[in-house]
Amino acid sequence: MEPWFYGQMIYPPGTGSYSGSNTFIDLDLLTCRGVGWAAWKLRCGYCQWEFDWNADVAWTEAINYRNRNVVVNGSGLLFYRGDMVGSAEPIPSFRLKAHRRGFQDYEYFWLLRQAGLEREADELVNAVIHTTPFGQVNWGNTDIWKNDPEEWEAARKRAGELIHQARTGEM
Repeated sequence: MEPWFYGQMIYPPGTGSYSGSNTFIDLDLLTCRGVGWAAWKLRCGYCQWEFDWNADVAWTEAINYRNRNVVVNGSGLLFYRGDMVGSAEPIPSFRLKAHRRGFQDYEYFWLLRQAGLEREADELVNAVIHTTPFGQVNWGNTDIWKNDPEEWEAARKRAGELIHQARTGEM
């Protein structure tokens, strides 16, 4: 049986164990990109269960979720329905694009494994993600990974270089 995860990796203030998405506007875009990296680190799959939740107000109101004292901006919005602005096509959010980048990064790590460089892939991921980004131990912890996007890009670039070297025999 293959484990999968869904939901948030960084818990917004005041939510504790409250289940939700990693798509809140108030969270760093690395939270979205980190999904692919966490899936690699944990050797598991991922399921995003909110794509355009409460979309009827999302284009005009940032706050689209309220529950007691919890107020969330942009919960579950990976794309916006185009009809809100006269488009026949859905409109991708920056959060969706950050998810895509994280999944592309995952594919780089997978290609490294295929080239016999799984240890190197793990080293790249572990150099960016310090701890397992889930669970009660990390409630309120925003230091689960490096918060500098340049460090993520450097790891991605290094993965690409290693893939190239493995394919061209330049190792």
